[in-house]
Amino acid sequence: MIDCLTSELHGTQASRTCPTVAATPAAVKAAFTKEGDLFKEKGILFLDTFVNLSQPDLFERQMYEQFQDLLGLTPEENARAVAEGYRALDYFNNVTMRAAARETLEQLEREDRLGVVLLGRPYHMRPVPASALYCKIAILWRLAMAWTVETLNAVVDAELERLPVEMRARFAHIAGLIEEAGLERVREPHVKHLRGRLWEMRMKGRTGISRALYVTATGQRVVVVRAFIKKTQRTPDREIELALKRAREVSQ
Repeated sequence: MIDCLTSELHGTQASRTCPTVAATPAAVKAAFTKEGDLFKEKGILFLDTFVNLSQPDLFERQMYEQFQDLLGLTPEENARAVAEGYRALDYFNNVTMRAAARETLEQLEREDRLGVVLLGRPYHMRPVPASALYCKIAILWRLAMAWTVETLNAVVDAELERLPVEMRARFAHIAGLIEEAGLERVREPHVKHLRGRLWEMRMKGRTGISRALYVTATGQRVVVVRAFIKKTQRTPDREIELALKRAREVSQ
């Protein structure tokens, strides 16, 4: 049973799921075990694990407690599986889904046309108040017109993956600030200008210092062109030159 979900919105108190939907597994189980355990009769193990997707540490523990004996998992194997799951979810949200949305918006811009946002709630039968609909359209419009953070290619993806977990988390935090507040409102110590059109995201923590170098592009995009662990006080010239070389692939 999913109690809460990850969210693209920042600064919210919570992102709970609909109680009706969250409790559906328990309702299904009750229907098939009221007069006898049909699952047991059919040799089926019914699991209705209670999970909190918006809290990665808690979710990891919940999954381990449920599946450690069933699958013979070690804590390390479970942690890797959960990390891969979040990585796949992030890719779907920020690459697959947003790429399709951006393609539509760019087409509308090229053709100088208007777009209509249609919102559906297929699992609810009650009507949505007009005020709530307008509010959601405003939120979606804001998200559609906001800055997005992306990487240049798979090479940069691999560079980010090689950063320590803490550095990747701080990178995600800065990227979230940019997408939530807008690049214009994010300043030092989070970002700093380097040279020409090149800027850097500044990640620092107990595991060291890392940098993600980026340029801006059409469509209000922040494109990360280089990520690395910083071992000197100044950002090395070779890293800046490499980033500027890669940045030639990004249209301004």
